[in-house]
Amino acid sequence: MGLPPVVVEISAADSTSELRGTLVDACSRAVLDSECVEGSSASGIEAGSAAAVAIVSWQPDGTVRIEVGLRPDEPWHTRILRFESSEEPAEVFTAVGFAIGALVGRLQEEHELATPESAPGPEPAEPAPTPTPAVARPQLPPQPPPVTVSPSEPSSWVASLAALAGTGRSWSSWQVGAVGSIAWAHPRGALFGFTGTYAVSPRPEGDPQVSWVGFGVGPGYEFPLVGRLGLVLGVDAGAEYHRAQVTLPESLRHAEASRVVGVGRLGIDLVGPAWMQLQAVVGLHVAAPFGATRISVAGVPEDEPAPVRLTGVLGVRYDGREPR
Repeated sequence: MGLPPVVVEISAADSTSELRGTLVDACSRAVLDSECVEGSSASGIEAGSAAAVAIVSWQPDGTVRIEVGLRPDEPWHTRILRFESSEEPAEVFTAVGFAIGALVGRLQEEHELATPESAPGPEPAEPAPTPTPAVARPQLPPQPPPVTVSPSEPSSWVASLAALAGTGRSWSSWQVGAVGSIAWAHPRGALFGFTGTYAVSPRPEGDPQVSWVGFGVGPGYEFPLVGRLGLVLGVDAGAEYHRAQVTLPESLRHAEASRVVGVGRLGIDLVGPAWMQLQAVVGLHVAAPFGATRISVAGVPEDEPAPVRLTGVLGVRYDGREPR
């Protein structure tokens, strides 16, 4: 006759009855001389109606926790399993069922080996043999239980592309352009990358038109927010190439001037929610040139440069890390 069933309590709110049945069937195939049934731990080994009780729960970090108990007066045994997010739910529930059955069988075998066999009946007395010196055997330390180590999450890359608009070289002008970036991203939120920008301050014909191309490198950090949103704070330092040109329609004269200047930037971006690995990006950036850039074209000086430029950005970001 087989042993009492193994009661499996499944704590997964989003699981279907079909997936729970898949887990129980896999457990039954792995258990010897018994079967697995879905139930509650309240009706388990305390009532003596189960050979073992297994509690399966899905943790917030995506791992699966398995707790197995054989006797009410004995400690419970725990195993932690981790699966890739790309695995099918049916495969995950099947693997968890086999893991429960294998763990129950192993614990039952260890329990049987630890239980002393019943003493045999008395036998006819025989002459006592000559005692021989006992040889001491070395005592080996007990083997520690196996520990499942969760693999560390790898770092990856994030890249973004956005349109920008804001104040220009002076407070009285404005600029439009684009900004792109690529950065190394650590799973805990640290970033370090490269940023490139291009912007132009269009003016009416006959007035100087100013444009610049810039780059910067620097660190950043992404703070998780509610839902699947994140707040990215980044700083970088680099340089910009400024160029001003003007065409006078009455004389068809053309003049231009240029200069390279250092620049520092601070950016605050709101990213998410994620669709696959794409996210929306909206933010506010501040750029501060390292020194005033005064440009005169055709003998006419440009407006007094502003100490900082304020721009808003709107675009998309690709995140190569595993979805959280």
